[in-house]
Amino acid sequence: MLKGCETGSAKLTSGHNLPARFMIHTVDPIRRGGDDSGVELLASCYRNALDCASSVEAETVAFPSISTGAYGFPAESAAVIATETISEALEHAQIMRLHFVCLPARTAKPLRRAIQRSGRRTCL
Repeated sequence: MLKGCETGSAKLTSGHNLPARFMIHTVDPIRRGGDDSGVELLASCYRNALDCASSVEAETVAFPSISTGAYGFPAESAAVIATETISEALEHAQIMRLHFVCLPARTAKPLRRAIQRSGRRTCL
């Protein structure tokens, strides 16, 4: 049982009936207006999730497009935050494969552009 999770943090559970050994839960920030609110918290979601993955020596991780649905982050901004944060974190992790699950589908193109700019090879 999670017993709560703060915005930007992450917790690990078993995969239960999913075809994955583990599930990482994170609480994404709500974007309010056009300011930078939530930027650091969104980056923290990715960093803390990768820390959880590293703690169980995960080699493959899949991420949704965190905060780009009802929570209001523009897909372009969220993609840049995700790719920059993940690129930095992966330099110190044993993760071999990273997948982005682009839901809603409108997040795929901004994410591809951000990945191309980052120079990382990533599965979409």
